[in-house]
Amino acid sequence: MNIAKLLKRGFGCLFDWNIPSASEKELETADAIVTMAHGRMRDGTAGPGNVIMAKVTRKFHEKYPHLPILPQEEIPLADPDLPYHTIIGGSLDGCSTMEWNTHAIASWQAKICKENGWKKVIAIVFPLHQGRAVAVYRKVGLVPLLAPMPPDLKAYMHPDLVPGGIVGIQTPARFATRELLCRILFLYKGWM
Repeated sequence: MNIAKLLKRGFGCLFDWNIPSASEKELETADAIVTMAHGRMRDGTAGPGNVIMAKVTRKFHEKYPHLPILPQEEIPLADPDLPYHTIIGGSLDGCSTMEWNTHAIASWQAKICKENGWKKVIAIVFPLHQGRAVAVYRKVGLVPLLAPMPPDLKAYMHPDLVPGGIVGIQTPARFATRELLCRILFLYKGWM
């Protein structure tokens, strides 16, 4: 890869925050639905971001009932009645660590997808997390078709939210700062 392409990729991974959603025509080609999560509340409940993502998941399930759903564990906390194929879980408290993070979740989802011959996935992801999630899904061999998400970032936040294990990241600006630092880490680790 030449230097210009490397710089363009690195710049895009770090600073591209406006990831376009897939078109309806593209979404119709999906093999499965995958989700990330947006942190739990201090009391262990789903939190408002996960409630929003569970509603979006339900909307896509109703539109495409034949697609298997592979959510991160917080989405079933918000909507336990969806017919989940496999729940991707591994965090006792909903916090990200070096062992349990976007890359680990996408890797588990990719493993299950590959075992079943699924490649294209409708990805339901918090808006500020979409750039990193899309890059990670591509890195693990999936074709992410980004679901349109409600754009009001404050609706995903709450003072008792514990995203990434850091109490107090309840504003879009604080979450964006965390996300930028995670993108740098993920680039360094080769996870995106």
